[in-house]
Amino acid sequence: MRDLAVLPFHGKLVFGERKQTLFARAGLRQMKLHTRDLLEASQDLRYLLNRGYKRRNLKTVLKFVGDRYTLNKSQRNLLSKAVFSDRETKGRQGKLVNIEEIKGCTLGIDGYNVLVTLESAVQGKAIILADDGLVRDIAGKSSRYRPGDKTVRALDLIMGTLREYLPREVVVLFDEKMSKSLLLARRVTEMMDESGLVGGASTSKYPDKEILQYEIISTSDSGPIDEAKKVFDLAGYVIRRELEVELLHLM
Repeated sequence: MRDLAVLPFHGKLVFGERKQTLFARAGLRQMKLHTRDLLEASQDLRYLLNRGYKRRNLKTVLKFVGDRYTLNKSQRNLLSKAVFSDRETKGRQGKLVNIEEIKGCTLGIDGYNVLVTLESAVQGKAIILADDGLVRDIAGKSSRYRPGDKTVRALDLIMGTLREYLPREVVVLFDEKMSKSLLLARRVTEMMDESGLVGGASTSKYPDKEILQYEIISTSDSGPIDEAKKVFDLAGYVIRRELEVELLHLM
């Protein structure tokens, strides 16, 4: 992976002696997390994945590890988004590109994936830096997502970033099964036009598959990342550069 140092970083990466500070300040206190148990659980899960337990069996492995440490649902969800095998980590990190590389390229964005992560950060919710180098939120399924006041803020941050580096074309795809997707796509297209960006937003039955036709994709979803050639962590970049958010890294 290109060195993460190429990404301007105004947030804080927290581990070691400052773990407890993170749990108090990054919205994790309400999850009733026990720092030591969570870290030890992440080590056990990483070990099992490295020993050959497949990602498709993650639910079973998470149950084994979670039951051992009496983890709640939120804690198990956090582990599922933060911990990966060394093989997965190496493969994905090799695909990550820095922001300069999106200039002049076609960029496909998984709309809900990026928005949910950014809005979580804007609201001060917990954000993780996963083993594979991607920044992720620990919110539940995006099917519960509804546009709100934070959506405009998140979209403004996205437009400002893209306007600065000008991809040749930007296409933002929203899952058509989600409520308000069409209206949201229209608004994003309007904002792109106002920002002088070429492209637009639309709805799709399978956005995580459709974005693969573009040179670079922006998502933290493991499925399309594993199939893509190049990945730009748009949400992670914006969070690092624009927002004062502490990142939880379970290493």
